[in-house]
Amino acid sequence: MLTLIIVSGILDFIRKPEIPPEINATALYDLQGNGFFLPQIAQDKPVLVYFGERGAAIVDIPHRRLMI
Repeated sequence: MLTLIIVSGILDFIRKPEIPPEINATALYDLQGNGFFLPQIAQDKPVLVYFGERGAAIVDIPHRRLMI
């Protein structure tokens, strides 16, 4: 069991998500086609951004679901 925990921790560290540095300058679009920049909404409401292995992200905001 200890071996599994150690291996899992090492793999989590190696495969940790990295936030692209250009994310604040990238125009994002919601499902209705409205454009915005992440810093515009990040100060107003809580924002959860998930960066997957291919750089794709899903942003969850109350009353909005965005695919980037």
